[in-house]
Amino acid sequence: AHNVRAAWALGNRYIDPPATFEKMAAIVRKSVPAGSMLFTDDPFLTGVLYASLPEYRYIVAYDPAVLYAGRPHLFWRWHHAVVDGALCDEQRCENAPVGPEVIASAVRSFDTEWIVTSYPRDRFSMQSVMLAAPQLFELRGVAEGPVTGLYLWHVLALRNPAQIEE
Repeated sequence: AHNVRAAWALGNRYIDPPATFEKMAAIVRKSVPAGSMLFTDDPFLTGVLYASLPEYRYIVAYDPAVLYAGRPHLFWRWHHAVVDGALCDEQRCENAPVGPEVIASAVRSFDTEWIVTSYPRDRFSMQSVMLAAPQLFELRGVAEGPVTGLYLWHVLALRNPAQIEE
């Protein structure tokens, strides 16, 4: 019991409490059909989200190495969309296209139009790019939390969607 208390004391600085995930689960269930794929920006938080939403599918949960081991190009596509707002299937990408249209194309290439993000609002991320592009991304709900909170996004129709091969 002492170790559980110690782990929570350390861990709660990095992850929101269960109530935040429960709020997001209610928001997702109102908007997203069960069985849909949810694109998430943090595989470690995805594991926690999965515990609240097991009726949905996920690109990667728990450890990004699982995605990398199975399909490295998809790992890099996911990683660059989340971290750089870019579209690239390689580890290093010189002059990769960046921007909201690129993120929308990358997300749709995983056969989804639903995104749950958790990055802090003040840090550059795909979330900050999406927030600046309401013509492409609709913020459907926010589960406030003391650490980062969780955000549900819907990718709106693309004008000229890029065709991305798996």
